[in-house]
Amino acid sequence: MDAGEGGATLDASDETSEASAKACSVDPLPAIGEYTPDYEPLTACTCAPGDNPACHGLFQARVVEVSADGWHATLEIKKANGQQISEGLLYWVVVGDEETDCNLLNAYVVRAEGTVSASGASFTVSDVPIWPDQSTFESDSPGASKYIFVVTDGAGSKGLKTWFQRDPTKFTKLCAP
Repeated sequence: MDAGEGGATLDASDETSEASAKACSVDPLPAIGEYTPDYEPLTACTCAPGDNPACHGLFQARVVEVSADGWHATLEIKKANGQQISEGLLYWVVVGDEETDCNLLNAYVVRAEGTVSASGASFTVSDVPIWPDQSTFESDSPGASKYIFVVTDGAGSKGLKTWFQRDPTKFTKLCAP
């Protein structure tokens, strides 16, 4: 801004620097450290069109932290029934809709993927991109939301997206004024 005799004027470079100085991050729901809601997993069912879309819902997740860049998060995943997670389990962290559907597991956009490195009660996925890239995050409007959840294979379905987190974690973009 130039506050010379003629009053304040804003040139394009000032507008750009003010916009880029706006601090934006994501607000997860449930809050950092809290798991998605408890539920009884539906494991003795077949996922087919017209059947219960929650069939094979098995996982819960919590946000451990949101990265300093504001659009990555670290997630911890556990089974809703308290059973151990096996080493070698393949997982995909995906972005989808507010409600998950077992019939759409192959259609959801993958944000991160990998293999569980050790058996245990949970596993952690670091630096999951909530938006596809920084420029998409920056250009999206404050209040925009993404729904993130995990999908895995299983002992009887190696390499196939079969089991999933029934209730996604909602990330909403917030910007400081």
